[in-house]
Amino acid sequence: MELTKQELETLKLLVRKELENVKKEGSEIIVVNSPFLNKEAQDDSDLEFLKSGAKYKQFLDALLQKL
Repeated sequence: MELTKQELETLKLLVRKELENVKKEGSEIIVVNSPFLNKEAQDDSDLEFLKSGAKYKQFLDALLQKL
């Protein structure tokens, strides 16, 4: 899948905004409050980042670097 320039820039903005939220909320961040995603995070190693705030921040930082 290839993203357009507009899609890529929008995705970067969304990731940056989410990183700001993670930094603001600090240790009080709720990574997942969805029963479905909680179950998926436990069952799927590809969603490892949903298990803690620190892992989520690391995932977002790495994603932003790739973009």
